[in-house]
Amino acid sequence: MELQSPGQGILVSMGYAEAETNVQNMHMNTGSFAVIDTALYLTLLALMTAVLAVLFIAAFVFEKGKPKTMKLMGGCFAFLTFLLTLLPALYFMNTEFVEDSGGFWFNLSLFGMSFSGRPGYAWYLMLVVAVISLICAGIVLLIKIMPADISVEKMTSPPASE
Repeated sequence: MELQSPGQGILVSMGYAEAETNVQNMHMNTGSFAVIDTALYLTLLALMTAVLAVLFIAAFVFEKGKPKTMKLMGGCFAFLTFLLTLLPALYFMNTEFVEDSGGFWFNLSLFGMSFSGRPGYAWYLMLVVAVISLICAGIVLLIKIMPADISVEKMTSPPASE
């Protein structure tokens, strides 16, 4: 965690554990660290469901196992990845980390220094992953499965005889 005061050449850097112990001195909301931990666990669950979705979709594409089951499991896990990816991003966004800050994007003046908070690249990446997961779930679940006993020869109609 870094706090930097532009123009004054002051940079305060501390680890997560140290920041957690000094939370009162920084005028931060004490529940912020519980939110960070919860968002981390939800993100880890999203990562696990994403791996399962990829495995089931790959099994469906490469025709391993029952196609209908692999398709359904791949699509469901991709949709679950969407939910578990979007949930921590929105949960994290709706948390007030600094008391009286006004939300996720904040400016704070403390001891004559101005601090600002905004989402980083990872927050935006979570939203992108959520959208990609939803698109994959939709595509996989909407694919039609052709029965295995129908061949190309049987699908063509015989010539009409007169």
